[in-house]
Amino acid sequence: MPDVPRLLHMPKPCDATEKSGACPFRLDAEPDEFPAARYEQLAETAGGPGAEVPIGGPVFACHHTSDGAPVACAGWLAVCGVDHLGVRLAVAEGRLSPEALRRPPDGPALFDSYDDMATQQAAGMYRLGAAEAARRRAGHYRNMLDKVTSRATSRRVCEVDESSSGSGGRDARRRLPS
Repeated sequence: MPDVPRLLHMPKPCDATEKSGACPFRLDAEPDEFPAARYEQLAETAGGPGAEVPIGGPVFACHHTSDGAPVACAGWLAVCGVDHLGVRLAVAEGRLSPEALRRPPDGPALFDSYDDMATQQAAGMYRLGAAEAARRRAGHYRNMLDKVTSRATSRRVCEVDESSSGSGGRDARRRLPS
């Protein structure tokens, strides 16, 4: 079997910097950094029991990473990683430590779910119906056999950053090295 790269991720949910806010999964993060529409689109990165993100599905990238080096958001991994089949596969293959899916006991308090986070953090009204539509398009509701046997050739990373027009946040999907 070829050597598969590790799933890169931030070591902990980010603090705020001069350039951007704290990890949106932190309860103490300032809201309104990104528009509701961005969170609705990025809902495809977060599944749930029986509606897991399929293998090859997008990963929520840390908004503090540069364009050339996207890595998974630590807050997202702790809150949503267990419901992402690609993340669970990375753990099973030894490409990601199971510790990345645990909330650090000495870390910041995090939201309980993606939808809870987006509802509180979005600039504007986060529409659950639009988020569910994004999840449906991404294949969250296919049967498990279809999810596991899909022919995804690479993992996508979705990043939210402040460089979009107006209120910050753009979809910068990039391929991780395979």
